[in-house]
Amino acid sequence: MALENLPAFCDWLKVAHGTSLEVLPGEFLAETRTADLLVQVDPNKILHVEYVRNLEPDLAPRIAKYRAHIMLKYPGMSISQYAIVLGKGKVKSCDDSENGFSLGLREVYLRDYDPSTFLTDPDLAPFAVLAAGNQETRKQALISTLRIAERQPESRRRAITNAVLELAPITLNQSTIDEIRKETGMTIESVIEFYSGTEAGLEIARRSRKEGLAEGLAEGLAEGRTQMLADLLRIRFGADPRIPVIAARFAHLSDRSSVLNTVDQAQTLDELTQELPSASS
Repeated sequence: MALENLPAFCDWLKVAHGTSLEVLPGEFLAETRTADLLVQVDPNKILHVEYVRNLEPDLAPRIAKYRAHIMLKYPGMSISQYAIVLGKGKVKSCDDSENGFSLGLREVYLRDYDPSTFLTDPDLAPFAVLAAGNQETRKQALISTLRIAERQPESRRRAITNAVLELAPITLNQSTIDEIRKETGMTIESVIEFYSGTEAGLEIARRSRKEGLAEGLAEGLAEGRTQMLADLLRIRFGADPRIPVIAARFAHLSDRSSVLNTVDQAQTLDELTQELPSASS
């Protein structure tokens, strides 16, 4: 009935329309979505959080999709949704007040917070490097966070260090991060020791064992070592297309301490390539 006379149907609903109405496809593909954080905070209340590194124009509509999925899976629950923005930009609203739609999304911009807000709690400390301030302020926030991590039990130290090293490149350039790493005495040796306990390091170990190459990351498998060295080189020098080849060449050397020392002493990736063993050796 509606399709027979769309203008009349819209007029009945009191929906303003133009002279040309187009029927759009109404089928929507099913999709799998994974929330960053979903917590039942009260018997009848759910907290949903998304961490946003790079803002995209469709963020708010995607959050609306999450709300629909959560409402269907947990009917009758009240839902609070937060977008925690780690970097630059502003969330573009999808609210349509004229037609009575408000998503109710709460936006949290870490750049609006004082670093001290986070540095008083070890588990929130990694956020300080993204808080308000200039490059020097954020540099000091990174140093403070690494110092805080040093005073924590082993498992917490690893988690805090991993978090801040993941977040720091959002506001600090790689050379500054590398400078701080050295200032705080975080040598390549200590980084590899730390990294071996992270989920990424464990995954390398699992993959290596599955392939039967040796006894896992701790023993220094050929492929595991290559991946580990590649990751360390990216931490040290930033992204560079030459890194996989350089890591593979160094990974097959038996003197692990010598390799780590060479990487630690090099000031640039070009300088490191001069120390590369020949392909034949």
